[in-house]
Amino acid sequence: MSVVFLDLDGVCNDGTFYAAAVTGCRTHAEAIGAALDRGLDPVRVARVQRVCDAAGASVVIVSGWRRWATTEQIGASLAAAGLTAPVIDA
Repeated sequence: MSVVFLDLDGVCNDGTFYAAAVTGCRTHAEAIGAALDRGLDPVRVARVQRVCDAAGASVVIVSGWRRWATTEQIGASLAAAGLTAPVIDA
């Protein structure tokens, strides 16, 4: 089984994308929730998907975001941005 260990910041978003999503948030947890609700960058997520397709890989989340969101929430946001590879753990 192949696995891609995925960080989110800088891989599935960038500073501008994240800043636009979290404007007005008061806590880090609130910011992560807002970023997941707004979604991740579909162009960057497509790059991750191409790697997963080439390797036949599943995804394990290694991002610090896993402290404030569940694996299911992160997986849903990735799927909404176009990821079809399974997110199997964090």
